[in-house]
Amino acid sequence: MDDDRKLNEELVNKQKTLPNGMTIISINEYETKYLYEEIFNKEIYLKSGIEINNKSVILDVGANIGFFSLWVQNKFPGATIFAFEPIPDTFKVLKLNMAGYAEWVKVYNIGLSDKVGELDFIFYPHYSVLSGYCTNDVQDSQFLKAAFDNSKKGGLKEGPVLENLIDNYINEEFLSHKKQYRCPVTTISSFFHDHDISSVDLLKLDVENAEEDVLKGILDQDWVKIKQIVLESHNLMGDRTDRITKLLHTKGFRTTIEEIKPLQGSGALNIYAIRK
Repeated sequence: MDDDRKLNEELVNKQKTLPNGMTIISINEYETKYLYEEIFNKEIYLKSGIEINNKSVILDVGANIGFFSLWVQNKFPGATIFAFEPIPDTFKVLKLNMAGYAEWVKVYNIGLSDKVGELDFIFYPHYSVLSGYCTNDVQDSQFLKAAFDNSKKGGLKEGPVLENLIDNYINEEFLSHKKQYRCPVTTISSFFHDHDISSVDLLKLDVENAEEDVLKGILDQDWVKIKQIVLESHNLMGDRTDRITKLLHTKGFRTTIEEIKPLQGSGALNIYAIRK
């Protein structure tokens, strides 16, 4: 294997060979299994009328270690992909994974928000997909508890003892040892302007409670450049999903909402938006 794909033991647990034969670098094996199932097997980014082809221009916002971009390049190798991941630990893995299979994917060590500048991001080494600048210990714990209930509880009898065990396990194993980074951020409109982008076929958005901020970073004149959106909305404590869908309707999209089955009860929903 090339030198630029050597493992950095401080950041990466191990290599993982996926069911399709691809060998990637993984941060956490359980995340890798979940992401592969959702993105490669279930193809959640082709639901509700979403279309991608070999000429598509795609923004992968909240790229994490690159599963979505890897799936696109595998299925639609001619597509143009811009992938954004602000957290240094995760970005290093993203870059290595793209170097192994999709060198033409343009990767950016920057986040997206409603302004240009810098923000403080939290990185969870034991559950990297929850990392971001809008993290909330209470919400993140409830999110993980719902995921845990759906996948790990099995035949155990429910009750206060089990609930306490789950709470302690989540807080000690998944949400501990978090790191904080000051990361650069930009807006979608600024990126459009800086890179002369006139049309985007799909905006994929998975930014852990920051989805409204990212959408606020799109100027009125730039909304028409976006044809389709798939975003994960976190709605455990509020009406965020309603606000987002109303915004998308005013910008000329029709929307479909689907609960993410492995995360039932967590407030996580996928919103599919297609320009009318």
